[in-house]
Amino acid sequence: MTQTGDPETSPAPAPARPGRRSRLTLIVNPTATTVSPKGVAQIREALAERFDVDVQMTDAQGHATQIAQEAVLAGADVVAVYAGDGTTNEAIRALAGTQTALAHLPGGSASVLALMLGMGSDGLKAARRVAQLGQATRSIDLGYVDGRPFSFTVGIGLDAAVVELVDGDQERKERFRWRAFWMEAVRVAKDQYFAADACMTIESGGQQLRAITAIVQNAEAYTYAGSRPLTVGEGSSLESGTLAASGLLPGLRWLDVPSITYRTLAPVRAAGHPRIDVLPASETVTVRCDRPMPMQVDGDFWKYVTEATFTVRPGALRVVC
Repeated sequence: MTQTGDPETSPAPAPARPGRRSRLTLIVNPTATTVSPKGVAQIREALAERFDVDVQMTDAQGHATQIAQEAVLAGADVVAVYAGDGTTNEAIRALAGTQTALAHLPGGSASVLALMLGMGSDGLKAARRVAQLGQATRSIDLGYVDGRPFSFTVGIGLDAAVVELVDGDQERKERFRWRAFWMEAVRVAKDQYFAADACMTIESGGQQLRAITAIVQNAEAYTYAGSRPLTVGEGSSLESGTLAASGLLPGLRWLDVPSITYRTLAPVRAAGHPRIDVLPASETVTVRCDRPMPMQVDGDFWKYVTEATFTVRPGALRVVC
């Protein structure tokens, strides 16, 4: 996976507008897994070395979108999000297509986008990096599903059912972090997906696939286990202009669980597993379900769907990295 932000190769920070320092709005989700009052204070101090910082706390689902919209209208140069991928996704909805850049400071159980952008897994270290880089940015693609942007992954089926359950148990999520998803995945797979018939059709690149779960990616990694990327789909990156589509096939068994886990973590093709199939990457992906199925977007449960159309918008989001 290509990561940017190497001091030897990063572009020089853009100069601030004459007469003022660069402005940064820091959005904090105080309930995110690794966020703490001490961490917020340290991050604010680190960012203040380069920016005029306005700290805003979220207090409800969707609040980060409103805060980011107000930051854009107020002329903020950067919106930094100290939270997990769900809150970051909310901010992206307001920042897409604008000149205001996003900086993801990891504060969630996974913080996948931060890892993909080379920002690491420590919020304070990421903040210091942002202060060093200033307004040095790159543009990345965004995927869209039913009008909602996503930065890395959408899942329909098993993984979304797992996300829905884990998101409802904050204590367990904070204790086990990404491991909570894997523990729940085994249980949900056993109860609902072992030996299940195909329940959806995935279309991409002129091909179709019948499956029990669909994964659509705007990036090379599906998610992360700690610092290790999990790979499933093929042919997509944050700058490829395409989406990767893959499916979990019917006939899932206990025997498949360790081998699928190994293939997603190891440097071998996940598509080589007999229960995983990968379609050609393309600019448009469609999933049609035989019955309402759960959907997760960037690691947060969203809704139940019977049909979803995915598109990609190249270079839609500026990011500091």
